[in-house]
Amino acid sequence: MINNNDITISGVMKINDNLDASGVNVSGIFKMKGNLTSQRLQSSGIAKILGSAEITEVSNSGILKICGKLKTNKLISSGVISVDDVDAEIIKINGKVNVENNMNCDQLTIDFKSKSFVGSIEASSINIKCYRFSKKLHVNTISADEIKIENVICEKITGNNVIIGPNCKINYLEYINSIEIDKSSKVINKQKI
Repeated sequence: MINNNDITISGVMKINDNLDASGVNVSGIFKMKGNLTSQRLQSSGIAKILGSAEITEVSNSGILKICGKLKTNKLISSGVISVDDVDAEIIKINGKVNVENNMNCDQLTIDFKSKSFVGSIEASSINIKCYRFSKKLHVNTISADEIKIENVICEKITGNNVIIGPNCKINYLEYINSIEIDKSSKVINKQKI
């Protein structure tokens, strides 16, 4: 285990152990084989964590890959982010996202710029839109109180108030209170519960 206050990487750094630091700033290339614990991670370069990460606040404008689970209060990404699982309070993504399994949060905002994938999304509030209408976000399941999406391909959606915007394809939709479906979207099965 490596303990440090702040680490700044502007060249190339490789760590073959766990890291506990108050702050990690990456503008170069950073790779670590262990788990990361930190108050903040700010990356405008390339960062790859082969373990899991527990970080209070994550800001990414580069390429960030976490092979395990990311637990954070706030995740903001305008670059490319790839992670196995995410557990957060607030997630704001304005770029490309790939989450292999679960994305759990309170508030989720995604404005994706290229083809993206999330296994499942659970949140209180979801707002997903696309910068380019030719790109799609693929999701297996979405569950939230308030859902507003566009350019999403999804197997199953469950929500209280659901707005299906343009260019969506949904196989199964369950809603409690209200639903709106854009005429350019296709919902194969829908049911009020």
